[in-house]
Amino acid sequence: ILPLRPLAERDLLAHHRDVAVAVHVVEAVLVHEAVAVVVDRHHHGASPVTEIKAKLKIARSAYRLEVKGRLRLPFALRHGAHARAKLESGEEVALKLPRGEVLRGGDLVTASDGRVIEVVAEAEKLMQVACTDAAQLARIAWHLGSEHVPVQVGEGHLRVAADHALEDNLKKMGAKVAAVEAPFEPE
Repeated sequence: ILPLRPLAERDLLAHHRDVAVAVHVVEAVLVHEAVAVVVDRHHHGASPVTEIKAKLKIARSAYRLEVKGRLRLPFALRHGAHARAKLESGEEVALKLPRGEVLRGGDLVTASDGRVIEVVAEAEKLMQVACTDAAQLARIAWHLGSEHVPVQVGEGHLRVAADHALEDNLKKMGAKVAAVEAPFEPE
């Protein structure tokens, strides 16, 4: 590793999502053949927001990781690609996950500052759907799937997000519907 070499200070202007972001290059470090650039980002005078861009794909037990924060999210924010959220500490973060990436309770994500953050599935208002027999429950699951309703499958029951119109339809099909508040982990 070579010592730090200061670069000539210069301001760059980047455009991301129609918002001008001034980027001030502070210094660069030569590490073998790669150049790591340390940047100080200013977003129209606001303090920078930590970005979460990747989910760790390894088993939690594979490495000794120190979790440096917890991110409690409802399912609606755990399957969206881009959103703003707050860690349990109150720090604001920007979720910028690849499209289609779903975060589950217990998943670990990496922040732009190197921290490992644990995802916590937030308790939500749900409906627990039960039937008198497995065939009836399977028919209801099929109907929910044909309507693209996210469904969590449990032992002898289904869970879906609370919705009055859906609740009425489920009852018309003969289902027993109970209100519950729990983390939502649909298939």
